[in-house]
Amino acid sequence: KIIVAQAEKDGTVSVSQADYIAKIFSLKGKALTLVKYPGEDHVLKKVSSLENLCQQLASLANISADCKWK
Repeated sequence: KIIVAQAEKDGTVSVSQADYIAKIFSLKGKALTLVKYPGEDHVLKKVSSLENLCQQLASLANISADCKWK
């Protein structure tokens, strides 16, 4: 189980790299979840992005998590 989290304004890792990885996994028939965060740079800062990533990871691990940032 793999999640690729991509900030759409990432100045460190280009969006095309995340898209490329997702395409390769798809062509190989492998599961991968690609989650993009609009308006975010390499380090996520928006509360909504952080909460969503927490929820994505908890779901992937089949656990319950309180994904609320204050």
